[in-house]
Amino acid sequence: MLRRLTRDRRGSVLVLGTFGILLTGAISMFATDLARVQVARARIQGAADAAMLAAARDLGAPEATLRAAARQVFDANMSGAPGDLAVSRFDMVFTAETPGRESDTVRLEVDARLPLMMARLGDAVRLTDLTRVDIAVVSAARKRVMGAEVMMVLDNTGSMAGQKIRDLRAAARVLTDALFDNSESVPNVYVGLVNYSATVNIGRQHADWLDRSLAQTDAEFAPTPWKGCVRVRSTALAETDAPPEAGAQFTPQFWPSSRLSWSPLKYDAYYTNNKNHKNLWPPEKTVNGVVVQDTGKPYVDERQSAGNNGYGPNLGCPGPITPLISSRQAILDAIDGTNGAQRVDAWSRGGTFGNVGLAWGWRTLSPRWRGLWRYRDGTVNPALPLDYDTPFHNKIIVMMTDGVNQHYQTDMTAYGRPNEMIAKSEVDPSMLRLCQNIKDAGIIVFTITFGGSVNQNTRDTYTSCASDAATEERIVGQKYFHAPTGAQLKTVFATIGGQIQELRLVN
Repeated sequence: MLRRLTRDRRGSVLVLGTFGILLTGAISMFATDLARVQVARARIQGAADAAMLAAARDLGAPEATLRAAARQVFDANMSGAPGDLAVSRFDMVFTAETPGRESDTVRLEVDARLPLMMARLGDAVRLTDLTRVDIAVVSAARKRVMGAEVMMVLDNTGSMAGQKIRDLRAAARVLTDALFDNSESVPNVYVGLVNYSATVNIGRQHADWLDRSLAQTDAEFAPTPWKGCVRVRSTALAETDAPPEAGAQFTPQFWPSSRLSWSPLKYDAYYTNNKNHKNLWPPEKTVNGVVVQDTGKPYVDERQSAGNNGYGPNLGCPGPITPLISSRQAILDAIDGTNGAQRVDAWSRGGTFGNVGLAWGWRTLSPRWRGLWRYRDGTVNPALPLDYDTPFHNKIIVMMTDGVNQHYQTDMTAYGRPNEMIAKSEVDPSMLRLCQNIKDAGIIVFTITFGGSVNQNTRDTYTSCASDAATEERIVGQKYFHAPTGAQLKTVFATIGGQIQELRLVN
């Protein structure tokens, strides 16, 4: 009897010991599984949120394209997740917050399964409902365009001729469509355009900004009218947003005939050897050793297609500024030259003066110029530009170039002849001072260099000019881009459009 009792006690101890081991193991496995589930859920949620923000940037694209892009981002963010975590469902739904409009919200539902360590205990005690846990997450993002004034400051110099200017027009259309969300207008969104070369065209509707009457100006330019380009004001005003009040008005940029003016030309070997590059109006020819007017040619030839062989008082003057406007079509007209507008194009002669274009970009956004900017028909929006500190509203310059800031030979520019007001070595420093003044005023600056021949000095200048990606928190992301090709330029403009838009996770 004693032996039997002893055996029973030993059996009980064995059973209790086994149960204790199982209990301890179960607690440990449960804690481990709980941690693994929490980590897996967080990883899936983070990957889903990243996928939604990526998809929301371009909701106008085909849904199949967005699904593929979102899945690519999701999978990239799942890198490092437990290898036995399996996604069983990845379902995206596109909806429009406003009926009848394109999708502006995307919703993603993800189901996944994670095998549990508790499954081992389940085998031991013959339980089958501890083998896995099902994880379900939902993420949704909405795309909205924040209130914004966006001014595109675009290089229209002769080096942009051909495919490059076509690429620029295509990229500018991409940004315009993004900003207006492919609608004709968006509340509190205004876009404009500054074309620059060696000068900027303010448009004839702003003749009251000149230091002389329009009638006097046109008489000086006869037989052609003044196109709209102006000189830089004094050095003290060149890098400011001072409005065109008394003492701060502008002088028309007049390029006199080389035959009649600026005697240093006869000492210039370049012009001696390249007579077609003189600015001869009226045109000349030699008959029996005598120089006479060439009546077989027009008195002036200021066509864009004339390139370096054009001549006239408006030589090298690009298309006019398009002031801020809440109209997608008006901006597309200014880009493509439709509905009577003059398109973005490459204008030869003069050189490249990015600082001049940038100064005018600032003036189009500065509230000091409120009510001064007129559209082509002479009308004005008296409320624009808005104040710098307008709530939920950003002022933005998107500036691009394909080359070095410099004079072209001894041509006329907004600064006059070479070294007349500014030395070549001072153009980049002038631009950088302007960049800083503009950013200090509260404007966000994006810069782009375009083409495979842009030198490192220009890239460094435009990098310094751009708003800092780390400290400029109102719009997240990098602010300087280099686009070697036309396809990459379109991608850059699309990226900037996506950054300007507000992308909000809604659950």
